[in-house]
Amino acid sequence: MRILFCNFHEGHGGGQDTYLLSLIQAFHPKHRVALASPPSSRLFLTLKTEIPCFAINYKDIFRKWVTLFKQLWAFKQWIEHHHFDIIHVNGSADHRAVLLVYLFLKKKPKLVLTKHNAIRIKFGALVRMRYFTDAIIAVSQSTKQHLLQAGINKTLIHTIPNGIDTNFFRPISLKQKQASRQQHNLNAEDFIFVSNAGTAECKNWPSLIAAITALPRELKKHIKVIIAGKLPSEYIQTESVKKFGLSPQVIFTGLLSDTRCRMTLGDVGFVLSNTQETISFACREMMAMGLPVIISNYGGLPENITPNVDGWVVPVNDIPALTQCLKIILQEKNLTQMGQHAREKAVKNFDKAMFIQETLKLYEDTLSFVNE
Repeated sequence: MRILFCNFHEGHGGGQDTYLLSLIQAFHPKHRVALASPPSSRLFLTLKTEIPCFAINYKDIFRKWVTLFKQLWAFKQWIEHHHFDIIHVNGSADHRAVLLVYLFLKKKPKLVLTKHNAIRIKFGALVRMRYFTDAIIAVSQSTKQHLLQAGINKTLIHTIPNGIDTNFFRPISLKQKQASRQQHNLNAEDFIFVSNAGTAECKNWPSLIAAITALPRELKKHIKVIIAGKLPSEYIQTESVKKFGLSPQVIFTGLLSDTRCRMTLGDVGFVLSNTQETISFACREMMAMGLPVIISNYGGLPENITPNVDGWVVPVNDIPALTQCLKIILQEKNLTQMGQHAREKAVKNFDKAMFIQETLKLYEDTLSFVNE
């Protein structure tokens, strides 16, 4: 099978990078896979020496009308040269560009789209999905409902939750954790909340800081918060952390090539998104590492957690409810057992083998339907 993966993100693409890297690395070299993405993207820089890659800035080509035809023509010729069976797009910008090329292809590959966010589906995207896409992947049940409510035919929608590498993301021993904390100048009595969900505004991490601030002094004085992701601006840090006097207790790691070294320091993970979130790779990765996780009840996040068994669910944007949840967590006697339950669920339900198999089956079924 010949598969082209498209992604519009420049730089670090977060969960979409994880999603596409998982598929590409699983299918290559058994299948002929290729990538079309911006040359500055993490995906392009990671894969350019391993698989055929076409450099295209999907957003820029529509801003520079003078070179639009030239770039799309080059893209069309490259696609025809590789004779793809499947083109898998992952956002509106790449979907739009691929369709402009698609109209002029002699041999038309099948088009698969993954809906990665909970952003409202606008009219143009709705038309592209309903009439010019052969299959749409919903990464959670919440995403499926979002698509159905927008008017997408249910026969087009295939729910395939994101999968993670549960061998790569795995717990470490208590002795290893203690040694790691010492290495990072953290105390044994520190209670550490960690997240690898990033610092984007939609991740709503400042709500945790606000909830900690509302705790009694005796409870909050030993709390540390570690957040992996792009460093927030000085203004955001001042507004979200410094004004509460918690700067010494909040650690921003910056972007990491491997987040495990920080996640292993934690007692509890958190993903408190209030917009866009579908199901969260980060939540599943932390659970695989044996961390119970606090989540908001936004989007598909609750599909990850069994409340009070492997984590906690709080109402989105509800600081008092989150503060009350923190009080319960800080007095919880069974965190180790909850972490074990989180790990067991991740291995049983979130392993990437199922995600990869179901995606491959969707490709095969889409092509079989055409050939019947």
